[in-house]
Amino acid sequence: MDHIHDYPHTHMDGHSHDHEHTHPQSAPNDIEQTKALLAYMVHHNEHHAEELANLLDSLPEKAQKRLSMAIGTFEAANVELQDVLESLG
Repeated sequence: MDHIHDYPHTHMDGHSHDHEHTHPQSAPNDIEQTKALLAYMVHHNEHHAEELANLLDSLPEKAQKRLSMAIGTFEAANVELQDVLESLG
């Protein structure tokens, strides 16, 4: 059985869209599905990190520093996800 999560949000360029994440119940060793999910997440996260970076100039200095740190953490997590993906071949 599948279950779906919808995540509507608006991007900084003014357009909005929904994210629909489906998590099919499959064999735990379905490596191709895992690789596809990881690849999707890396791309998805890169897009959101860019959106956050575009906010920096509009924030007060203290908030800019905090957001920069958050973006760095976000990007570091994405590097880890990419490493996992590459380790799967």
